[in-house]
Formats: sequence, structure tokens, C-alpha cells
Amino acid sequence: MPSVRHPLTINGVPVVAAPAEIDVTTAAQLRTVLLRSCARGHAAIVVDMTRTKFCDSAGLTVLVRAHKRAVAEGGELRLVIPAGGTVSRIFAITGLDLVFPLFSSLDDALAPRPAGVIPPLRPRPSAGRRLSRQPGLRAGGCELVAQGGLETSVAAGPSGPVITLTGETDLVSAPQLSALISGQLSGRTLELTVDASGLRFADTASIRALILAARTLNERGGRLVLLYPQRPVARILAILGVDEMFTIRGEAPGEPDSEASAG
Repeated sequence: MPSVRHPLTINGVPVVAAPAEIDVTTAAQLRTVLLRSCARGHAAIVVDMTRTKFCDSAGLTVLVRAHKRAVAEGGELRLVIPAGGTVSRIFAITGLDLVFPLFSSLDDALAPRPAGVIPPLRPRPSAGRRLSRQPGLRAGGCELVAQGGLETSVAAGPSGPVITLTGETDLVSAPQLSALISGQLSGRTLELTVDASGLRFADTASIRALILAARTLNERGGRLVLLYPQRPVARILAILGVDEMFTIRGEAPGEPDSEASAG
């Protein structure tokens, strides 16, 4: 498999040529190359994904974090992604096309852009919000846990535990989410509610955790209720064909309200 090409500097901007497939085997190398470019004082970096045919959650995580670093330095991560391809659809489905500056050609990505500091995607969480993880907390209490870009809390609901998710899930936070869900399924839980109104992006590992939870509850004669999923998350579930495994109620605030129930 072709490796990540080390950046060339064009018009003072480093250009990283991404491989044909960005997955767990190549994401680490891409991360290293991007970190080196950032360490050399380049806030704006171009990643040429013209030849990229596939990008999984590991690759998306690397790109999101590199963009956040660049934004924090007053720059940005510019992606060259031809329209209409598989990678373009992945970014549209996940909603990341609204996060990154996307360009259809390298020339467009290298064109001068208006000066000015680009605001961060969101404020960085303070150290005081990072609490120790207790995935087995039952519905009688409540906890707030922050790990990576995801915040989770658990509280008692009228029919069972309610997990609230805020932020984004990635390779760092997916194990935390999986452990938290498993803790709430212990015992005789028949209904688990997941408030996804604040979840902007869910990677494949996190979606798998939700699917497994829904399957477990369905086998017990129960259900997993997904509240107010944002459109990127709802689209992924629909495209994967697993949305009927959940009881989905409403959409995120500001979007048309709907309710779809499946047993």
C-alpha cells in the first residue's frame, strides 16, 4: 500500500499527498507527517486526497485533530477532495464537509485566502472537567466524564438509565463509550435512552457500540431509545441500514421534528 508522501512546499504552503487508503495502517504515518509540518511553523497545511479512495474513522480522527491544531495557531487544514467520489460522500455523510475547507483541485487549495484568525471549532475543555471514569454507574446517580472530544453523563430516567453524549466520538473516546453502555446494560435493564442531541459526529466504533446495545436490549424484549440525533449521525445509521434497530425520537433542536419507532 502506498505510504504517505512527505510534504512539498508550494508557495510557502506544505502539501501532503495522502495515500490511496487512509485506515489504521496508514493513519499513524499521516499523523506524524502532519505533526512535523505543524512543528516547522506552518499553520496552514494542504492535504492532497486526490488519489484517496477510502478514509475510515482512524483517518478522519487524524485529520480533525490536525485541523484543530492548525486553527489554534490561526491557520487551517485544507483538503483537496474531488467532488462526487467516495471520500467526498464520507465527508458529506459525517458532516465534516462543514468543518474543513474543502477544494476540488490543488490549485484552488493553494490560492491566497483572506487574512485573519480562524476561530477554533469549539473551546478547549478545562482540566477540571476531566473526571475519573466509572462506567458502571447505575441510574440512581449522575456523572460527567470527558475524554478526548466526548463528554458523557448518566442519570436516572422514568424507564431506565439516560446517557447524554456531547461532542464527537473517535478512537480515543469509543472505548469509554462502549464501557459506559455496557455498565448500564448490566442487571435487568430493558430500556436505555441515549440523548444524542449534542453529538456532532460518531465514528464507526461508537456506532457499533450502539448497535450491540440495541441488539442486546431487543433480545431481552426491551429497546434502545435514541433522542434527537443530529443529521450526520442519523444519516450514518440510515445508510448502514441499522436505524430500524433503535427507537428514534425527534431530531436535534433546529431541525424538523420527527419520530420513528422500531421494535
